[in-house]
Amino acid sequence: MLQPPLPRTHTQSQPLRPQHHQAVAQIPSRPPTRKPESAVTDILPYCTTEPPLKQEQIIALSDVVGSVGELVVLALGAAEGNRACADSMARAVGAAAAGSIVDFFTEEWEVE
Repeated sequence: MLQPPLPRTHTQSQPLRPQHHQAVAQIPSRPPTRKPESAVTDILPYCTTEPPLKQEQIIALSDVVGSVGELVVLALGAAEGNRACADSMARAVGAAAAGSIVDFFTEEWEVE
């Protein structure tokens, strides 16, 4: 009766590894970016072509719109001549700031 051959064992001291080599690219680390905590405090003040909105304007505007997306719709409505949109923004932030917000969302801006 024949016995099956015994399995061969590896006699080298190092584990077997594939013979191909891969270069590992070093990706430079970026400083951690800070996520906006709130659109009201981090983004809304700068949705204007003028200096940032004042705290009281931000509060009043956030009472009118629930998100930056809603502000865009309101500003574009005002730009198209919707009197209700224009009046709503003007009551919240004043006529000059409302105009600057409309300009911000209707103009084309280039970041340098």
